[in-house]
Amino acid sequence: MTALSISQDLLDAVAAPLLVVDAGHIVMVNSAFLDVSGYALDDLTDIRVEEILLTGLVPFPDLRDEDSEVQPFLVELQYAHGSPRSYMCNAGPMSCADGSASSAMLLTLMPHTPPDEMANSLSRVVQNGDMTHSLGMLLSQKTDMSSMLNVILDYLAEHVEYTSANICMVDKSHYDLAVIRGYPEGVNAQIIQSFLSSKVVQQELISYQQPILVHDTSKIDHWVALKGTEYISSWMGVPILYHERVVGIINLDHSEVDHFTQQDVDTVKSIAHASSQWLMTVWLEERAAYELQEREKTQDVLLDTLIKTDALYQVARLLIHTENLDETLEEVLNIIAMSLETDTLFLVTYDLMDAQVKRKVLVGEGDSDTILEDYVGLLDKLKDYEKRTAADLLTIPLAESGHTLTLPDGRQAIAGYIREYGVVVAIRQAQEPDFTVDDIELLVATGSQLAISMENAELVEQMQQKNMRLEYLVDKHIRDLQLERQRLRAILDATGEGIFYIEDFRFEYVNPSLCNLVGYSPEELIGEKLEKIHIETTVDANADPFAALLGSTDDQLNDQLEVARIRRKDGTEFSAHITFTLVGGPGAERIRMVGVVRDVSRQLALQEQRMRFITNAAHELRNPLTSFALRLHMVRKQPERLPHHLEVLERVNNYIINLVEDMLDLTRFEKGSLHLAIGRVDLCDLVNVVIERVSDFANERAIQIAPQLPEEKIMGQVDAERFSRMLEKLLTNAISFSKRQTTVVFKLEKVLFIGLDYARITVEDTGDPIDEDTLETIFEPFTRPGLGDQVDTGMGMALANAIVRLHGGSMMATSSEGEPNRIITLIPLQIPTETATSSSIIQ
Repeated sequence: MTALSISQDLLDAVAAPLLVVDAGHIVMVNSAFLDVSGYALDDLTDIRVEEILLTGLVPFPDLRDEDSEVQPFLVELQYAHGSPRSYMCNAGPMSCADGSASSAMLLTLMPHTPPDEMANSLSRVVQNGDMTHSLGMLLSQKTDMSSMLNVILDYLAEHVEYTSANICMVDKSHYDLAVIRGYPEGVNAQIIQSFLSSKVVQQELISYQQPILVHDTSKIDHWVALKGTEYISSWMGVPILYHERVVGIINLDHSEVDHFTQQDVDTVKSIAHASSQWLMTVWLEERAAYELQEREKTQDVLLDTLIKTDALYQVARLLIHTENLDETLEEVLNIIAMSLETDTLFLVTYDLMDAQVKRKVLVGEGDSDTILEDYVGLLDKLKDYEKRTAADLLTIPLAESGHTLTLPDGRQAIAGYIREYGVVVAIRQAQEPDFTVDDIELLVATGSQLAISMENAELVEQMQQKNMRLEYLVDKHIRDLQLERQRLRAILDATGEGIFYIEDFRFEYVNPSLCNLVGYSPEELIGEKLEKIHIETTVDANADPFAALLGSTDDQLNDQLEVARIRRKDGTEFSAHITFTLVGGPGAERIRMVGVVRDVSRQLALQEQRMRFITNAAHELRNPLTSFALRLHMVRKQPERLPHHLEVLERVNNYIINLVEDMLDLTRFEKGSLHLAIGRVDLCDLVNVVIERVSDFANERAIQIAPQLPEEKIMGQVDAERFSRMLEKLLTNAISFSKRQTTVVFKLEKVLFIGLDYARITVEDTGDPIDEDTLETIFEPFTRPGLGDQVDTGMGMALANAIVRLHGGSMMATSSEGEPNRIITLIPLQIPTETATSSSIIQ
């Protein structure tokens, strides 16, 4: 495709239908072409020009031949709907936007009428003129729409043969089926109107104002054969135009295929044109007469309704705004009397407790004091009347409705009950018009209004008496609720366990303890889903009770959950025991629960540590006991080597004794039953003694100990025996895991830490670097940093750490690639007060 130099606006400015064709495909059309063909612009996308411009048996000209000029040629334009029409097509080349030659061609369509068709058209014009004159003579003799339409169908039958036909009038796209003829029994107006409302009829007949001719309905995709119209094989629809507006449609059907011709269409068009003026004149006259009659009826009804509605409105307004019902009743009766145009209107009410007359009010002729005597017979009858609703009054004759009575003097009376309170009665003279159903409805409605007002008056009095009591109870209840809420809030806020309240698994309340546990503020949690702090602990979410709760329905909720994983704001995690309590019970509209969160990380860690301790202890005892049993067996087999075996047995026995002692000491420390014998000693002397004690062990492994001690004494309050044992554990551990032919550095110095004097002990060895996981557990029982030449029981570092902590100190381990492994110990030289209270001090 090439960039053309022509715009859409320029094409649309041309009145003739235009197409731009490139490589045999339609690339642009103007609005005139769309109007004529009935296509939408989207319908022409990627369509070849031969598909809509038909040349019959003659091949379509080659528009791509640049060497020969394309002469005008005859085509038939295939409309989107309807039969093709003849056009003369002129083709010319187009240029690109830069002025160069283009492969695109501009096609211009001009209407074409064959000579024989033109002659036939002239003949039909003369013939149609005669038909128009004769039809006009027939229509001028009719004065109503139905007669005119029947005349048109009779006239059509004389010139166009049809099986069935109908004429409908169109008013603002609404179809009014006026006359039908020839349809089978069962085909009603609704079926025909359903067909007329189809998209094709709407578009062609109404929008385009063009006739439609269908030669064979079985070959039309959009044709829908409605029930009872299956016999229709060919059909035509012709619009009746009046001042360029469709006012009616003539529909002709036939049971044979290809029955109607284009000449038949032209004939029907002429008849439609000739009858349009006559039809519109009569239609408008009938419409005007009908609307005038309906308007007069409506005005009478509206006026009477307006008067009665206004009366009821005034009555309702008075009764609603009144503070004294008795002072308003006379004004209410005056309003109703004026609306009913009655001579006398009165009401009588009774006390519900003793049935005595409570009120007597009269307007018009008569005396209110003598109502009971003057109308005693009437009131007695009214007491036995059956109450009727407004709907009953519409179906029951007025004389039999039980609401109209004739008095002995000929006057009429109607009544409206004020429920159980009484009755309101209207009296009209005998010579006056009878009461109507509307009059009775007004009086009944008045009685209902009065009953409501009387009931309200009694209720107001009762409400005023109860109002003070209710206000007192409400105020007391509010104060109690506020106090209870404050008490509950204080309890929840002071509780050490995390507590939250959720609705549909979204936080509505969190207490400070929960915020401290997870690191979020209340504002950050309120409104968030429960899963904000939850971590799925397994691949299968259903195995995690917390995750199961989040996905459960109210009838699947458990009262209590097992341990779940909780995520803090900083990303760290901890284990928590969560207990849920359902609020409101199963089946509630929303799921409401209270949850209690308890951090069980330490408990789990202790439990895991205990299990690991037991497992490791069993493992550590099994090896020497196995060796012990083996040596006993060897003693029996090799009695001549008894001294050697006894030496091995002694070493194994010492190992077991040391391991058990270490375990017992560590257990005593954990239980808090390990007491120190505190005395003031020189730490440098203790270090020298311990170095001398482990020197043989170091020499066996070709390891030198390099002590770095200060020249002055470092005096401290320690348990000399326990302290020496801690130093021995540190040196033994360093020697066990150091490489042979290396040096273990032991450094002792006095430092000032947080304002107090401390002894800092640093032990450096040349063992392999310790990984991070081992560093975290190096002070736990049976933890060894490596596999070197070790004789340590695995309890040394744990026991050393326990002794340091018992002295109020701390111990840490560091290790990195290229640096020696270091154990750094800080012990206060002055024993802390809390330690001194649980230890014996030797002066």
